[in-house]
Amino acid sequence: MKMKNFTLWSLLSFLLLSVVAQAQVFNGSAVNTAGNSLIPSTGTGGCTVAPQNTGGTIFQATVAGVPASSTLQTVTINLTHTSDADLDIFLRSPGGQIIELSTDNGGTGDNFTNTVFCDFAAVSIVGQAAPFTGTYRPEGSLLSQTCGTNITPNVTTLGAFNTALHNGVWELVIKDDLGANTGVMLNWSLGFAATCNFVLATLPPVTIDAPANTTVCGVENVNLTAPTLTCGNLALMDVELDGVLIATDVASGGTFQVTTSAGLHTLRYTIQGTCRVITQSLTVNDLTPPVLNCPANVTLNLSPGECATFFNYDVTVTDNCPFAGPAGQVNTINLGGNANSVGGVVFFNIDNQSGANITIDELGLRISAATTVNVYTKAGTHVGFETNAGAWTLSGTANATVGPFSGPFPGTPVITPAPTTGIVIPPGVHGIALHTPTAAQIYTNGNGANQTYTDGNITLNLGSAANTLWGAPFTPRVFNGYVKYSSFSGGDIEQTAGLPSGSEFPIGTTTNCFIVEDAAGNTGTCCFTVTVNEFPNPITSLVCNDVVNISLDSSCTHTIGADQVLEGGPYGCYDNYIVQLDRVAPFGGNPGGPWTPAVLGPSDSGKSYAYRVIDPATGNTCWGMVNVEDKVKPKLDCPSVTIPCSCPTNPCPVDLCDTVISGNTLLEQDVPFTNFWTGY
Repeated sequence: MKMKNFTLWSLLSFLLLSVVAQAQVFNGSAVNTAGNSLIPSTGTGGCTVAPQNTGGTIFQATVAGVPASSTLQTVTINLTHTSDADLDIFLRSPGGQIIELSTDNGGTGDNFTNTVFCDFAAVSIVGQAAPFTGTYRPEGSLLSQTCGTNITPNVTTLGAFNTALHNGVWELVIKDDLGANTGVMLNWSLGFAATCNFVLATLPPVTIDAPANTTVCGVENVNLTAPTLTCGNLALMDVELDGVLIATDVASGGTFQVTTSAGLHTLRYTIQGTCRVITQSLTVNDLTPPVLNCPANVTLNLSPGECATFFNYDVTVTDNCPFAGPAGQVNTINLGGNANSVGGVVFFNIDNQSGANITIDELGLRISAATTVNVYTKAGTHVGFETNAGAWTLSGTANATVGPFSGPFPGTPVITPAPTTGIVIPPGVHGIALHTPTAAQIYTNGNGANQTYTDGNITLNLGSAANTLWGAPFTPRVFNGYVKYSSFSGGDIEQTAGLPSGSEFPIGTTTNCFIVEDAAGNTGTCCFTVTVNEFPNPITSLVCNDVVNISLDSSCTHTIGADQVLEGGPYGCYDNYIVQLDRVAPFGGNPGGPWTPAVLGPSDSGKSYAYRVIDPATGNTCWGMVNVEDKVKPKLDCPSVTIPCSCPTNPCPVDLCDTVISGNTLLEQDVPFTNFWTGY
């Protein structure tokens, strides 16, 4: 019996822990206590009128079943209002404790959009720009606020609410302290979870070796261990990899699976129901070398008289991971300036000078509010095509929903990172059009046309804008932000031995070797041979031309080759035969001579000599006569000269023009002569 009771108690404990481990979210009513969703519930605001002078506009949320081990972690608000700075927002617990969430923030900006209040956010709501999309710390002052009635906050953080008094009716109290503007509550919620944190303040980096000799660039379904929590299994985690959710409901120290490419990545752990976040670097090592593909060994047979032959070949490379090419980020400006209308478009050009296709990985945008941005592209410049919808292609989107945002014009010089999807720009000039289809403004600046920014791989030429998509453009306008890009190439193959493709390969065997290195430092090699065989059956006897005319070249020299004086055949490689000259009369004969190398120069022009050809392999010879000719026409070199202004161009007496020309320089003339110009 005792064992049964123990087993039942264990089961109940397990179920209790399972329930406690889940974060609890309670949705508040979008209908206020006055029976509508308006902010304020009546009128347009002002502290002297209702509902401000009777306690404010109140929205309620009923909370039940929250254990004392949990604390209030988040307050999420979605509402519209045409002047956020009019709003004073407070949260009152069932126990009567009050926190100031936000008072008079946002200027004339509109709305609270997916605004999350959390004690552990990186920034306070104070000084931030509407619509406050993101996570912020509550304003949290203890100052009494008077607007019709007094509200005196008595806690500064969400975690300070009495955990024993969580269950009951919570009130979101909003006062609109200035007239003329109104809004609507869309939805709001309270999130409770166990008081919990990560045991380690900083997580050590994780390194994984991808399997060697694989076709996959990275790892698949590898188990990793999540960090441990101070609250043990009372809370669960969500895990993101490079901003993408890959696992939910991961327990403290639990495992989750990762599939990703080789390289450096970022893991992000979030305790559910909280804004407690910690990151961890993940490196996946690529251990698979690239594969070089050389041709098979080649044998080439020469024709009669040939000593070499040209040969073309291809060496290719494959790898499990793409070869990294040029990558970088080109920034423009983040200054203030003119804002285009909601739904407007900004134009600029990208000149891709890298020689490879580039992928736009991220855009930086000076943007007023959360939105997605449609990215249109066209080959060639955007100039003159801003109103031609048919010239453009929707190539992808940029996700500018996370923030931070610059706020409404004039705003702040904040640049929003906006990852993109599938935007490939080939080499050359391409027009870019960035369009905001939602209630957001992309900022432009009239600081002058033709602004150019470059890193040597890509150049940004700015730009123009229009108030509507494909509407009439106005210039000058400048895209504020940056373009972050990457590219891939086929790998840089280096030849370590032999001759390049297209070379003239000599008789014999030439070994051609290559090496390539991938982004991870792995190398691949390959070799192949080119064997060139001389003509196999040349004749052994030699036949010389009786008389051969030889012309000197433009340098007034020439070396006589066997191919110029032998006739008949077939012969072997002409370079294997020796050609000599007998320059001393009587010419030729046997033995004749003296015989000298058949190299001709200027002094040989117009002369005749005997020549002979020797086959070193057999000792056989033949001989004949050569006539040396110079058939290259002389080239006139007419120098430019400068004549002083004091000297006329017609013939002049020496006393007026006492200079002579030497080369192309005018010199003083010391020897008198009657007529310098006619004498020249």
